[in-house]
Amino acid sequence: MLAATAVAAFSNGVLTVGLSGGAKIRIDQVTSGALKVSSMNGATINGGATDFVVQGVNSVVVNMDAPPSYDLRNVVRIGTETLLHTTILGNVTVDMGGDYNRLYFENTEIKGNVSIEQSSEDYVEFEQTVVDGTVQYFPLD
Repeated sequence: MLAATAVAAFSNGVLTVGLSGGAKIRIDQVTSGALKVSSMNGATINGGATDFVVQGVNSVVVNMDAPPSYDLRNVVRIGTETLLHTTILGNVTVDMGGDYNRLYFENTEIKGNVSIEQSSEDYVEFEQTVVDGTVQYFPLD
C-alpha cells in the first residue's frame, strides 16, 4: 500500500499542495492572513511536519494524483466545518487527478477565481462558500 503523502510549498504568495496515496488534507485560516495545511489522516506533510502554516497567501494551487483505489482517494477540505471563516485573497486552482478524489469548500470566501480540472468520477462541493470571481470546471484529458 502506498503511504499517504502531501507536499506543501510556499513561494511568491502562492501556496501549492500536492497529494498522493489517499492523503486527506485540510487548508484553513488560523489567523488573519495565515493559512494552515494539516493532515486529517496521518499523511506526511513536508517530510514529517504535522502541519504547515504560511502567511501572506494570495492564491492556492492543489494537485492530486489519481488514487490507487476508491478506498485510498485523496481528500482536500478548504475551510472548516465550524463557524470559523477562511478567506483566500486570490485564485484557487485544482487538478483533481481523476477517479474518486474529493474537494470540499466550507465556510470560505475566495476573492479571485476558482478553476477545477476534474474527471466525471471526482467530487466537488461548495458549502457556505462565496466566490467573488468565476468558477470554471475543465475535464481531465
